[in-house]
Amino acid sequence: MKYLLIILVSFLSLNGQASSQFLEGLHTSNLSYWVVPDVTKLTWQQALKHAKWTEQKGEFNLGYAQKEVWLKQDIQSLSKGDWVMQIPYPLLDYLDLYLLKGKTLIKQIHTGDMRSFDQRLVKVPSFVLGLSASQPDRYQLLARIKTQGTMMMPIVWRTQPEFAEHLAQQQLIYGEIRLSFLFWIQWYKKTVKQS
Repeated sequence: MKYLLIILVSFLSLNGQASSQFLEGLHTSNLSYWVVPDVTKLTWQQALKHAKWTEQKGEFNLGYAQKEVWLKQDIQSLSKGDWVMQIPYPLLDYLDLYLLKGKTLIKQIHTGDMRSFDQRLVKVPSFVLGLSASQPDRYQLLARIKTQGTMMMPIVWRTQPEFAEHLAQQQLIYGEIRLSFLFWIQWYKKTVKQS
């Protein structure tokens, strides 16, 4: 049942795009990706140095790819603000996120479905990364993905209040699903007893 809920929420929340977005105060580029040609695990510095990036228009989806893939997105904050990047696809086995300001690493998160859920700062099925800008500036998001399933990474950027509202809506949907399951289980039990 847990996996059914995760799949349902993933389906409902896959309205994100990897294409460029423009929020109030934030602009993001299209995603670029690079499939690592061999099995060597690279650091983010090595990936930036050696990658031959291919720009992806629209949602990033390579299907079943059993290779390591790096993704890159340029971000420009146009004003002071707080934003949240969400990857509403919880089935990525290993996901390493790196947020750079210039060439300086300012945040990194190592997460994924095969890593401990307790490591996550925000305890939700999707993956999130926060960005706080005190002034207009340029950033770069790097992500390393390795997974046994479908190689896709929808990205949605939201302001912090929009993200909080989105989480509340998701929890409401979870509650409605659980309530309807309980109703159907009770109905089934009564029907079986009567027959």
